[in-house]
Amino acid sequence: MTSTSLRDESVMTYRCPVTPNALWLLRQLLAQWFTDRRVAPEDIDDLVVIVNELATSVVVHNCDDEIMVRAQLRDGEARLEVAEHDPTSPPSAAETVLSEALGDAVDVRVGGGLTRLACRRRVTVLA
Repeated sequence: MTSTSLRDESVMTYRCPVTPNALWLLRQLLAQWFTDRRVAPEDIDDLVVIVNELATSVVVHNCDDEIMVRAQLRDGEARLEVAEHDPTSPPSAAETVLSEALGDAVDVRVGGGLTRLACRRRVTVLA
C-alpha cells in the first residue's frame, strides 16, 4: 500500500493577527521554515527582512484583524506573499524600497477588497 502526503512541504501559509508579538512569531516561523528546507543562512536573513517589510506595509493599511503570509520554495526561488482584506489605502512605493533592494521582483496588487504584496528572490539551497 502506498501512502501519499496531502501536505505540500514547499508552501507555508500562516494567518497572523495584527500585533507586535504575532509579527515577531511570524519572523521566527519563517526563518525556521527556510532553515528546515536548507536555504543558505544569508538568504534566510534577507527573506526575513523582506517579509517583515511587506507585513509592516500591509499592517499600516490594515482594517482587518489579521494578515495572511505565504512562503513558497521551488526550484531555487523563494516567493513571499503578504495579503490582507479591506485596506484603508494602498501601500506606497516608498514602503517596499528595502524589499525591492533585497528581492528580485516586488509586486503590489490592490483590488477587490484585498491588498497583496509579493516578492520573489533566488536563493541558495544547501546540499
